[in-house]
Amino acid sequence: MPLLEGKCNNCGGIIKFDSNSKTGSCPYCNTPYLAEDIINNYNTYNSYNISHANIQMVNENTVEKKLNNAELYLTKIKNFEKARQCFEEVTEEAPDNYLGWWGLVRTYTMSFTATKLGTEMMSLLEYYANNALVVAPENKKSSLQDTWQKYHDNSLQYSNDLIKQKEELDAQMQNICKEQESLSKTIESKNKVYNFFSTCKSVSGFILFSIIAAIVCFIFHFSTVGVLLIVVPIAISIFGAIGSSIAWKQLRTFNKASINYDKQIKELNSQIEKFNDRITYGE
Repeated sequence: MPLLEGKCNNCGGIIKFDSNSKTGSCPYCNTPYLAEDIINNYNTYNSYNISHANIQMVNENTVEKKLNNAELYLTKIKNFEKARQCFEEVTEEAPDNYLGWWGLVRTYTMSFTATKLGTEMMSLLEYYANNALVVAPENKKSSLQDTWQKYHDNSLQYSNDLIKQKEELDAQMQNICKEQESLSKTIESKNKVYNFFSTCKSVSGFILFSIIAAIVCFIFHFSTVGVLLIVVPIAISIFGAIGSSIAWKQLRTFNKASINYDKQIKELNSQIEKFNDRITYGE
């Protein structure tokens, strides 16, 4: 005996019953039913779903026209922006058509002639290429895969070369920073030496020592001690003048070297930023 299907009025479960049955109960909620009511309810439900369904029909002629326009923009007119727009519309209207996805790959790579693309663009291209391979016919997949892999390897080599050059710049930067750090410590030490000698030769110190020496000489009537107290401050002042002069010349040399290091670091930072941009966004 054939089975009929219906929809339970209470719980919405699908009920299957013998065509000769007039009554029964829902196997899910045990609600009793009349077979005629269940069948009518099920047919009404299906009719409602069909009438309210969001059905989209793809016009193959429109898709084909957009593909033709995109091909014209890409290969003849060389308007890559227009070609991209057409291919994107195809992927939205007919995502199962591999020509739309593959067309985006061809457009962004300028028909595989642009190999200096950054990692950001390569990630997007990989997404498009993978979509094209998923929906492409079996007899097309091998050719698409070979073309994409060859292009991908060439672009990857470009990125790897840039990364290697950037790593060399990073190593150079680290060495310069270490040398600058060492130089900074030397400058700090030389500053202390310079300050010491500057104190020795300071006018105020010399005058103070001279006054004390004069008083002592007067007390001791120019005794040997008094003479020493006059000579010593003068000697200390001369010593400080010579020492500070030498220390100042050394400091000037070291400061020039420090300025040079700062300049090198600034230039290297600029180069590293440019390499980062080229690696990410290409040329």
